[in-house]
Amino acid sequence: MKKMKSLLLILTLIGSGFVYAHSPLPEFPDVMGMAIKSLQEVKSPQDMINARNTMERISMKFPDQWLPVYYIGFTDITLSFANESKEKKLAYLSEAKEMTKKLEAYPDADKSEVSTLIGFILNAQVAADPENNGPTLFGELIGAYKTAIALDSTNPRPVYLLARFNRDMARFMGQTSPGFCPELLKAKALYDSRQDKPFYPSWGKEEVSRLLMECTNQ
Repeated sequence: MKKMKSLLLILTLIGSGFVYAHSPLPEFPDVMGMAIKSLQEVKSPQDMINARNTMERISMKFPDQWLPVYYIGFTDITLSFANESKEKKLAYLSEAKEMTKKLEAYPDADKSEVSTLIGFILNAQVAADPENNGPTLFGELIGAYKTAIALDSTNPRPVYLLARFNRDMARFMGQTSPGFCPELLKAKALYDSRQDKPFYPSWGKEEVSRLLMECTNQ
């Protein structure tokens, strides 16, 4: 039950914000579109694993495409949040790190999204063990998100994730984060104005809307 609650919580972070296109030919656009649709519809850890495995098969069939590799890493991070076992969390995050290394070799990979993914991995490591990982990974994590923002100032994901991380760390230390709500509003504006390419990452918008409700209730 706890695992299911954790998965449902992290799925609110994903939301339904994936963009996919259709092609009459059963090539990359079709299989990628179906894979992203299955990722949208996950309702259990096993569904997430199945979606990850589908992305892995697509990556093997289309080795010149960076997006399947991205989504393998993304699902690995998501599964780390949904898993209570520290050993399994670390295994998923280790695999996610391997995916980011692969992504860095793709000349056409969106560098801002890759840097966001690197920050998200570090975020998951801190969430798994804040007392030990927070102090050691703090600078690297912040740096990854800031690099992602510098690479693409229109990307809402690093803005949102950085604001949430700063808020969570402030809470952990018994402090407040006055910049949290303004940064969320900035992220929402970026989500609202962004035109994503087919299959590109577009997750996070629903979670930003949910968190902004907390701001209005303060």
